Amino acid sequence: MAIGAITVSKRVAAPGPLRADVITFTGDTSYPTGGTANFQALVRDALDVGAIDILAVVPIECGGYVPQYDEVTDKLKVYVSAAAASALGQVANATSLAATTFKVLVISN
Repeated sequence: MAIGAITVSKRVAAPGPLRADVITFTGDTSYPTGGTANFQALVRDALDVGAIDILAVVPIECGGYVPQYDEVTDKLKVYVSAAAASALGQVANATSLAATTFKVLVISN
């Protein structure tokens, strides 16, 4: 299943080619291994600004999860700490993130 509807809460069109937009959405009801596909198209639709290229996704408030945009695969991956003092691991396949609201800063051009 896909992430919930994206809400745009702040738009900042900086001079030049860069944009910075704050968006919120709920997580996947069944997170797929490797991340949520077609994230860029979902963001483009929500922003309604035409063709943009996502450069980075910066977590603001994400319920303890760390989202990361993979430009090569166009997927939003979500990581979580497995234990204290260990590297972050990707959320397990089929985990429900539907109760988690992700508020992120999307940097694009």
